[in-house]
Amino acid sequence: MLHVKTTVAYVALVLLLISCSKDDKPLPDGPGENMPRYLLDSVAWKDYDYHALFRYNSDSTENRIIYKSAVATDTLRFTYLNKKVETIASTRSPRTSRYFYNSEGKVSKIVMTSLYSPSVTTLEFFYEGKKLSKLDYYITNEAGKKLVWASTYEYNAQSLPAKIVSVSNNGHTVTRVIEGYTEECSFNAWVFISAVSIEEMYELYNYPLLGSMTRFPRKVTTLTNGVPEKVHFFTVEQEDKKLHKMLSRGEFPGNPEYNFSSEAAFFYK
Repeated sequence: MLHVKTTVAYVALVLLLISCSKDDKPLPDGPGENMPRYLLDSVAWKDYDYHALFRYNSDSTENRIIYKSAVATDTLRFTYLNKKVETIASTRSPRTSRYFYNSEGKVSKIVMTSLYSPSVTTLEFFYEGKKLSKLDYYITNEAGKKLVWASTYEYNAQSLPAKIVSVSNNGHTVTRVIEGYTEECSFNAWVFISAVSIEEMYELYNYPLLGSMTRFPRKVTTLTNGVPEKVHFFTVEQEDKKLHKMLSRGEFPGNPEYNFSSEAAFFYK
């Protein structure tokens, strides 16, 4: 599991958040059926001197996302095939993710590669109807293809994820329990996703899952082998369904010295 040294990176990932609006001009093809989409311009974290800038193609699909801090800049560039994401490449890593689709147009596989490593990361997705039911995480190297984690999904009465159970190849279990969601809104799933590498909570922050959701979790509890390890809380400030601020708080029951909080501000086109 990730430790305190990765907390800032995790907050950066998690706080790239929801872009809800009712006043801005809606765009077609938002997440969920009949859900309009709104263009996020930037996100700023006052606690970490960190910014994310969003640039779009003429059809309002993501062209690139630029991440800036006091010490580094990274740009994610998107390419498309048949109006679906084909590749996402990082200019700083350099790493690339390639997306594959099944006959129904759903993501069936994501393959992540790096110029600096022969190791290949593969995520394979399985569905029951419209819902993501299983996610397998593999590593392929000189020794062959090896299953690292296998995740299964449970849903509540509103068809929102309620629990994600992941079992490793050595028998360890990590469970994410999701309690409560925001009100329905349109959010940009890409800003949550570590697009070219595996980060904590990838079982939740992946495009096949987030791209199908119109609500975001308010509380996520992580248990390792049945023992609570951390709890993440998300509180939003919004007006007319437009998000202006998000407060994120993390609590570590066994290590309170690792507790953190952060604030993000959101700006729109």
